[in-house]
Order: sequence, then structure tokens, then C-alpha cells
Amino acid sequence: MKKIRFLLPALFSILMTPLFSQNVCITTDGSYTADESAMLDVKSTSKGLLIPRLTTAQKEAISLPAKGLLVFDIDNADFFYYRSPSLGWLGLITSEIIKRKAFSIFVGENSGVNITAGIGNSFFGHQSGMSITEGDYNTLVGTNAGRDLVTGNNNTFVGCESGESTLGSGNVFLGYNAGKDETGSDKLYIDNNSTSSPLIYGDFSTDELKFNGSVGIGTTPSYKLDVNGDINLNNSAIRISGTKVLHNIGAMNIFCGDDAGTSYESGGTGGNSSLGSSSLRANTTGGKNTAVGSGALRFNTTGNKSTALGCYALYNQTGNPNDNDLFNVAVGYYSLRSNNPNSQVNGRKNVAVGSMSLYTNSTGFKNVAIGQEAGYSNEGGFSNVYIGSLAGYENETGNNNVVIGNVSDYYNQGSENVIIGSNAGQGSALNTHDGCIFIGYGAGSNETNDDKLYIENSNSSSPLIYGDFSTDKVTINDVLKLAPRASAPSSPAEGELYVNSSDHHIYCYLGGTWKQLD
Repeated sequence: MKKIRFLLPALFSILMTPLFSQNVCITTDGSYTADESAMLDVKSTSKGLLIPRLTTAQKEAISLPAKGLLVFDIDNADFFYYRSPSLGWLGLITSEIIKRKAFSIFVGENSGVNITAGIGNSFFGHQSGMSITEGDYNTLVGTNAGRDLVTGNNNTFVGCESGESTLGSGNVFLGYNAGKDETGSDKLYIDNNSTSSPLIYGDFSTDELKFNGSVGIGTTPSYKLDVNGDINLNNSAIRISGTKVLHNIGAMNIFCGDDAGTSYESGGTGGNSSLGSSSLRANTTGGKNTAVGSGALRFNTTGNKSTALGCYALYNQTGNPNDNDLFNVAVGYYSLRSNNPNSQVNGRKNVAVGSMSLYTNSTGFKNVAIGQEAGYSNEGGFSNVYIGSLAGYENETGNNNVVIGNVSDYYNQGSENVIIGSNAGQGSALNTHDGCIFIGYGAGSNETNDDKLYIENSNSSSPLIYGDFSTDKVTINDVLKLAPRASAPSSPAEGELYVNSSDHHIYCYLGGTWKQLD
């Protein structure tokens, strides 16, 4: 003991003295040497590196933390590193890159970080809208877009640093640095720098639009406007070589493209926007439709409130005499191509996103299909959700299915299934199974019966968890593990099980008491 007392001061002195070395190795393996690229190399096959563990209060109390300082916050169960005095501590797991607040969504580090009362905002980009506290209905896309806005409303900025130092409201800026230093409101900037004379400038308050440059149509411009060809103006229409390509007959309509909206009647509902050859060509009185793409909403006559984006999207839809408000949305080539309601309730409120998604749908309603050819064969089925390329491809009349995953539930014709996982419930031939739940890659791929449960990550017929809803029985393949606990659960219900960690027995609550099973 005397030797230890005498050695302690010397040992303490050594520990307090800085050590200088090219690199240091900590290991119990005497043959191992530190890697030349590492200042500190810790090697072990049975132990780990333990980072300092602090409560949140202890972490925040660290004086002048260095940038990059790493600790484990035991209150938040997360590693935190110190970013900078302005950003403070950031959690490696819990730092919010995607946030949602009060009907708003923010994507990007520090995007919308200070907002407290704003609603209807959509920010995408590093530090986009970082300073906004109470702004409403702003759409900001790009790094630092609208960064210094505080309470601005109804702004739309697209482009890195667009509207970065702007303070106003109701502005629209498009392009890198566009409108960066504008302090007013209701302005339009389209440019690729922060100049006060952008390529396109507008003032929404006075309905004025200014082009700071030359415009050439069919030629390199020598003047402010240079057109190679004829421009025919007749009844508010623009014609090129005699073909009507742009007109606004009726209230709040705009038709752009060869034969777009050519059948529209002046007494129609109005509010249509059409861009593309033959888009809304047959429309007579239908209103509040948006058609973008050749043949989009081609045969619509009286249908209202549909959106078609893509060549031949909603191509065959016409309308319905009982209720022309259809509310369909089709995005992608041939999406919802065959849709055509024949009653007051069907053929409406569908959403199809992806090439040929809900392609065959004619009278089905309230379906959502996202992905190439998702829900392709659906004709009259309703309230289905198909997400993934070829998801629910062959289902023609099934209802209330939720199918998520590429090629999932491909051949099924049934209803009220929940299928989640690529190739889950895919099958190899047409079949009908109803009321099934398959979760995992390939789960239930070969099942053709009703009311089955599969949780598995393959097409095995012996899944990890198998169930039959018709008999209320569940099979667990191989092992069921119950985590031991020190005491029985409180307020137990008949049939509950637990493993006692003290006496190592299994107990079941039966007849009002815990009974040992082993």
C-alpha cells in the first residue's frame, strides 16, 4: 500500500502531462500497431468505445463547446454534436430535416426552423424560410430561398437564394438569386441573378409585365419582339399560319394548342386552362378543368373540376347529366384514359399518377393509383389505393384494397386486402382473395384463399407469422419470445402471459389469478 501511495502522485503527473506521438493505439493485442492515418486507433473484438454520457442539462451547461464536440444525451437517447454558436447542438438521429407544422411542411436543415404560427407553408431547401415566424401560404424552393422573410405571406420563390433578403408579400420569384433584394410586395421576377432589371419583371398590383430584353418567335430577335410568320388576331384568338392556337372564349378560359378547346360555347361554366394539341377539344360547357398535354381531356364535354397532365390523360371522360363535378386528377401518359362516369356517383374523385395508371378505369371512383400502370385494369372498383409500379395491375372490380409495392397484388381480383411490400401477394395467375393482409417482400405471393395474414420477407408458404381471420388463429413460425419482467402486469385481462425474471416461470392470467404454466 505504501508503494501505491508513493506512485499515485507520479502517475497523476504523467496523466496530466500532454503526450506527443504521431498516432496512438489502444488495444490488448500486442501485435497490433496503430493505422498511420489515425491519430487514435482503438482495436478490440469484445469491447466498444464509450462516448461521454450527459443529461440534457449537463450537455447545455458545457462552457464554450468546440465545433464537432460529441456527447451522448441520455435524456434524448441520441448522440449530439456541437455545430456552431448559431446552430447549437444537433442530434444525429433526432435533428429535424423534414418537419410538419400546422398544415405546413419544411424539408431541409433549418428550413422553417423559427416558424410558430404560420400555416399553409411549403419550404424545400437548406435554410429556406429560416427566419419566418408567422408567415402564411409561402412556397419556397431552393437553398436560402426566402431565408430572411419574417412575416411575409403568399410568396412563391423557386431557385437558390431566390428572395433571400425579401421582406414583402405576394411576390413570385423564379431563378437563382431572383428578387433577392426586393423589399416590396406583389412583384414578379424571372431571372438568374439578383439584378433589379430581371429578364421578366411584373407588378401584380398594377397588372404590368415588363420584358427586359428581346423576344424572338421562329427567329433570332433583332427587335424587342421578332416573329417569323403570321399572327392572326380574331375574337381574342391568336393564330399561327391560320390555325387557332390560343384563345380565351368564355369566362376565365385559356386554350393553347392546335384545336385546343375549339368546341367551347360562350355560355359555359368557364375557368378552364388547356395546353396541348386537341386538349379539351370537345369541351362545350365544362368548367374549372386543367388539361396539359396532347389529347388531355380530349372528349370532355360537360365535366367540371378535373385535372389532366400528360398526353391523352383522361382522354375519354365526357361528363354526367346528373352531376358534372367529377374532381378527377390524372398525371402521366394515358393515365385514367378510359374514365367516363355513367351515374351521379361513379367515375369521379380518382387520383392517378404515373404512365397508364388506372388506364382502364371507367366508372370506378375514389381510387388512388401512383406508379407506372398502377391499378391498370381497374374498371369499376372503388376506394382502392395502389402505390408502386404495376401494383394491383389485374384487379378489375375489387374495392377497398390498399396495395403498396412494385408488382404487389398483381393478379388478385379481390377486395378489402392490405398488401405492403414489393411482390407481396403477386401470384402467378388470376385469383381472387378477399380480406387478406400480407406484409413484407413477396409475402403471401402464392396465397389464393381469403382472410389470411402473412408477415414474411419472402414468398415462403411458412411465413414468420401466419394468421387466419376466419378462425381468429395465429401461427408463429418457430420461436415466440416473451421479455422477462420482475412482476406481473397490472390490471391484467384473461389470457395474458408473462415470464417472471425472478423465478423463471411462465404465467397466464386465468379465472382471475395468475397461474404458472411450466
